[in-house]
Amino acid sequence: MIFFGLTDPDLSEFRVTRRVAKGGHFVDRLTIEDNFTGNLEMLNLNFRFIDHLTIVDTTELDHIILAGLNAGKVTFTVPNADLPHWFTHYMPDIAALIV
Repeated sequence: MIFFGLTDPDLSEFRVTRRVAKGGHFVDRLTIEDNFTGNLEMLNLNFRFIDHLTIVDTTELDHIILAGLNAGKVTFTVPNADLPHWFTHYMPDIAALIV
C-alpha cells in the first residue's frame, strides 16, 4: 500500500478546487476533513495488518518518502525530526517506531 499524506485539509480542498476547475469531481469540505483525519487515524490503527506500506508526503511538488514498513516493522524512514506534524500527530503509533 502506498499512502499519500499532506499538510492539512486546506491544501486538500485547494487541490479539489483545482481539479473541479479542470472538469474533475467535487468533494465537499466536511468529507475532505473527515477523510483527512479519518484516513490517518485508520492507518495508525491498522498499519500492522499491511504487508508493505510506504508513506509519502505529497505536500510539495517534490514528494518525500517518509517511511517504509513491512508487516508493521520499519524498513526505511527519514529522521524523526524530519517527520511532518500530520504524521506524528495523527499516527503516533507509527511515529513511535521511528527513533
